[in-house]
Amino acid sequence: MMLEERFERTDSMEDLEKAVEISHRVIGSIPENHPDRAAYLTSLGSRLRIRYERIGDIVDLEEAIQALQQSVNLTLEGHDRTARLNDLANMFSLRYQRKGETRDLEEAIRLARYLVDSTLEDDPNRAAILNNLGNKLASRFERTGEMHDLEDAIRMIQQAVDSTMDDRNRALWLNNLGNNLVRRYERTRNMQDLDDAMKALQQVLDLTPESHQNRAAYLNNLGLAFEKRYKQTAEIQDLEEAVRVTRKAVDSTPEDHPSRVAWLNNFGVLLVNRYEATEEARYLEEAIQVAQKAVDLTPEDHPQRAAWLNNLGNHLSRRYEITGETGMLEAAIRIAQQAVDLTPESQADRAVSLSNLGDMLESRYKRTGEVRDLEESIRMAEQAVHSIPSDHPDLADLSYTLQRRFKVKDERPNTLIYGYKPLDPFKHEIRLLNLLPAASGDVIACSLFHASLDDNPQYAALSYVWGDTKDKHTILLDGTPFTVTRNLEIVLRRMRSRNLTQPLWVDAVCINQNDVVEKGHQIQNMRSIYQKAFAVFGWLGEADADTHLAMRLIEAIGSEEVGVDTALDASATRADIGDISPNEKDDLDSDFWKAVVKLLKRPYWRRGWIVQELAVAQPANILLGCGTYWTPWLFLVTTASKRVRLLRQGQASAILGDTGGGYETTASIVLAFHTKGHLSIGELLRHSRNHHTTEPHDRLYAFLGLMNDRDRSAFPPDYSKPISQLSAELVKHAIEVEGNLDALHMYRTHMHQTPSWVPQITTPMSGEDSWHLLDTEYCASGGTQAVVGFSTDLGTITIRGFTVDTIASCEGPFDSKEVLFTKLLCTQEFQDAALSAMMSQGQPDTFEGMEEIIWRTLVADRAWDLLSLESSSFRDMYRLISSRSQKLAEMDTAGVDINELMKYLAVDVLPYVMGTEAALLGRCFATTRGGRIATAPPATRNGDLLCVLYGGSVVHVLREEEDHYILVGEAYVYDLMNGQAIQAYQSGESELQEQDFTIW
Repeated sequence: MMLEERFERTDSMEDLEKAVEISHRVIGSIPENHPDRAAYLTSLGSRLRIRYERIGDIVDLEEAIQALQQSVNLTLEGHDRTARLNDLANMFSLRYQRKGETRDLEEAIRLARYLVDSTLEDDPNRAAILNNLGNKLASRFERTGEMHDLEDAIRMIQQAVDSTMDDRNRALWLNNLGNNLVRRYERTRNMQDLDDAMKALQQVLDLTPESHQNRAAYLNNLGLAFEKRYKQTAEIQDLEEAVRVTRKAVDSTPEDHPSRVAWLNNFGVLLVNRYEATEEARYLEEAIQVAQKAVDLTPEDHPQRAAWLNNLGNHLSRRYEITGETGMLEAAIRIAQQAVDLTPESQADRAVSLSNLGDMLESRYKRTGEVRDLEESIRMAEQAVHSIPSDHPDLADLSYTLQRRFKVKDERPNTLIYGYKPLDPFKHEIRLLNLLPAASGDVIACSLFHASLDDNPQYAALSYVWGDTKDKHTILLDGTPFTVTRNLEIVLRRMRSRNLTQPLWVDAVCINQNDVVEKGHQIQNMRSIYQKAFAVFGWLGEADADTHLAMRLIEAIGSEEVGVDTALDASATRADIGDISPNEKDDLDSDFWKAVVKLLKRPYWRRGWIVQELAVAQPANILLGCGTYWTPWLFLVTTASKRVRLLRQGQASAILGDTGGGYETTASIVLAFHTKGHLSIGELLRHSRNHHTTEPHDRLYAFLGLMNDRDRSAFPPDYSKPISQLSAELVKHAIEVEGNLDALHMYRTHMHQTPSWVPQITTPMSGEDSWHLLDTEYCASGGTQAVVGFSTDLGTITIRGFTVDTIASCEGPFDSKEVLFTKLLCTQEFQDAALSAMMSQGQPDTFEGMEEIIWRTLVADRAWDLLSLESSSFRDMYRLISSRSQKLAEMDTAGVDINELMKYLAVDVLPYVMGTEAALLGRCFATTRGGRIATAPPATRNGDLLCVLYGGSVVHVLREEEDHYILVGEAYVYDLMNGQAIQAYQSGESELQEQDFTIW
């Protein structure tokens, strides 16, 4: 025993070898019926187990199991038998860990459970027995994914911890408890589990001497916990601490220690994380070396070999993504396939190996176009989805990946796939397209070449709408047939010269659209691409019958008011101004202005990418083309600005020619960018809600070049990320950075089975959102900062605030202009409902006060700002509408055309009518139990709560469920929009009670 104890202190293999030798001699020298034979066998088994754990020779473990089985058979019921059964159960568990045979694990659990059931509560060994059963149940959880095993394991080990005061044993139990809490966190994403795990693992180190043989294992476990927290919080200090303690674990462990390979594997994963955080290639290279070493040191039959191979394959795949080295990808696929082959079908983490192999096969498909790789990646994703537990947090991502790959397969073109050569992202390389000269009727022929943005190459950049992606035309790209949309083929034909080669940057051709890694790198270059272009050609589309009128007016106003012509128009076809009288320039009802409005309504202005393309380019370097005509961007801006001035000078009837927010919002973002130099993520998403993108992720990525460095670095392009996750991360970032809740109501369309607070950012603005465009001044929370918390899985958000009122009745939603105008014809109904609600609570005490509340609510209290009108003029318009609606109520309007009634109602009051449309279209009119009226979201129900939340600019409608709230939307409530509720609470003048709302 003295040699064994000295080995525990010194880790001297010489002492351990002598102890094993002595045990063999003793057993060999005593008769079979010796009364102490069972004790000597137990001692031999213990020493062989220690030697196995030290050098990993499976022969030692097999002999140890035989010795313990003989010892148990020779031992009568009692204390010694209990301890020896416990040791035997641990031996079976060790052999399971080495050989992966389920029968060993089941036998270990059977023995451990028998011991728990047969041990008294006050037995001094009960804590050890509970701990051992917990460990074995945790092993079965890792094998099967059954959560009840993990829950039982944590309960057992917690009991062991609670009943143990001895530092040595308590450290062991705490270590096991911490590891299993980490496992539960990985499954449930409950941050409390991770926090508790880290506290337990830190206690373990505090209780363990520096020289203790288990300290390296404890350091490794704490490092894993730090790594989990880093992935959740992105706090770099957590990553640094994880790297530090895990490196210490590796360095303090002998080269031949069997556990060292596991710690090497973990250390490799951490090094990859460090590379991602720093972009220093040396960390990725070291990670690959470390992972390769872990694989090389692991026996072929070791059950963990598949996990080590899986990580090595991932590291090699990551290097391929960075460098484009096809050899790295081929090696990654080969290794990932080995990992899949070695992982039993019943093992819970098989889905991880399948998913990783599928990702790599998809990468190879994007490189080579081999449809077999795409089909195999689909098969891998299908198997992963079927093999993962139904309650696993990664199931949604795997399902999304499977759906996305089926979509790729369905949309795969049946033409030859162009063989793109990889770009070097470290040199800021891009591809440029040489548009080759030819006669007008010839097929479009181009060639591609690489250029570094650092070398300031000469080229023009094209800004255009892709158009119908199913309407394909073929061009020749380096002699290879290449499909593009009809819209792109037309603009290339318009721009082609008969004599000169033109270098262009065209996104659909110059970026390999099938390579998501390359797309991510090139998106990060977009700002520089358009900034450095000597010209940007914005293609609005083919001309129609009125295009020449629009271009003539734009040329006339632009040449007069800009004063300085652009140097880019020398070779472009410009419209002849001709004779345009001063009256025609100032009459918004003229054919010229109607043609301009049509131009401003073109789909081009609603494409998300063109906002960045126009904003970062030099304004004087932008030409806009439509058909055969080209005009400077600055001329169009000047013309559109004049239209706004004319509107504000009283020609309000021309609002009917509204452009629908496309050009106006694009121009406003461009102007704001030129003024500030960058925009916050909240500003961009608020003002670009009605823009479209072909790829859903581009609702965010299309605007990266306009963001400040902080926001841009938070969202590196990742097209593999599920859009629901991207949306949730976007809202979380915007709220945390800006300190307000505006991100919650950028959009009000939600994805199926996602939390109510997570918006569908891929859906352009609809009627129910449009009222926000009239508002820049609401301040319902009185300018306070948001007080929020997010669950670790981004499933819920908790926000502090107040319940102010409750919806009593609700009418709507008014989902069309006709329905809304019909209601406006009966304005008296609005007024009667409002008066009834307000009078029931005795407020306000004058008719004029009630009237003001009503008319301001119906236009959301902001619409006159849009036209620089006085609020009193809107009040007068409301009174006129009210008078007319009363007259209409007395008339027989049966059979009268609704449009005629609308015209009658709108004479001289169109601004108010349009303001009402903006405030109520797609929304509801509601009254409350507190005597208020409101415009509310379309899903509002009786009983919903009107809440003022800290950091909110508007009133939020929440619906109370059993254990959480649902965010229904936003409301306008007259006396709550400027911080009145917060002020009353802070001054003690109200009975409002502050509370935290947990919103799913």
